[in-house]
Amino acid sequence: MSTKELVEISSVEDLMNIKSIEYNKPLDKHYVLTSDIDLWETRNNFDLPLAIELTGIFDGNGKTIKNYGGKHSLFKFIGETGVVMNLNISNFESHISPDVEYGYGILAFENDGTIENCSVSYSRISTSYKEQEIDNVVYVGTIVSSNCGNISGCSVNIVNIDFPGRYVGGIAGHSFDGIISDCHVRNCSLSGNKYIGGICGMLDYDGQLKNCGLNKVSIKRLTYLDFKKYSSSACGLIRESKTNAENPKYKSYTCYTSIVRE
Repeated sequence: MSTKELVEISSVEDLMNIKSIEYNKPLDKHYVLTSDIDLWETRNNFDLPLAIELTGIFDGNGKTIKNYGGKHSLFKFIGETGVVMNLNISNFESHISPDVEYGYGILAFENDGTIENCSVSYSRISTSYKEQEIDNVVYVGTIVSSNCGNISGCSVNIVNIDFPGRYVGGIAGHSFDGIISDCHVRNCSLSGNKYIGGICGMLDYDGQLKNCGLNKVSIKRLTYLDFKKYSSSACGLIRESKTNAENPKYKSYTCYTSIVRE
């Protein structure tokens, strides 16, 4: 049971009231959705992220935030003590522009904490910019751009990523020393320029991928690179740690797949 101050969120106004975009003022309470939040009426001008950093708990309580149109993640960073749980995201149309630095994920740019039992469905991540105009955006994933924490029990269904990123993943663009477990990607189309994975674009160093599944996932390359070298079912690239080159925990993973390459 959390000892943090409880803040209930039942409307768009409540969601706007918790916003904190100052670096020294993280969201540090226990936030709970008590009803679905529909952003349709503020679709193109609702300003995300909700916070530069989440260090508290954001509990979706099985509710859904839906109908967002914009270019920012729900949170910029999920800190080491931060938790996002039981949250559903639906019908997010994310249009990425060059001022989005390094990467994009719908829940967060970077996760250093915990994301569990969350889902994203009926959503799209795309851009109207050419590759050379947006080459600073490297890592793109449905849930997060970069994962250094734990992502578990999450699902992605009917999501289209159409973006010329170098690392594109159904869950995370990049997982650096992080763990992705018991996650599933279904009925999705993923396109990128280099390393494309149904779960993770790049599994880096001591990152772990466990008990994840893919079903009816289409991977499309936007360049003419060797597909066998640069794309695979689960991960586009698994990079070994120089100090743990024989450590099997990141080299062997279980992933049950049904994938289509174009």
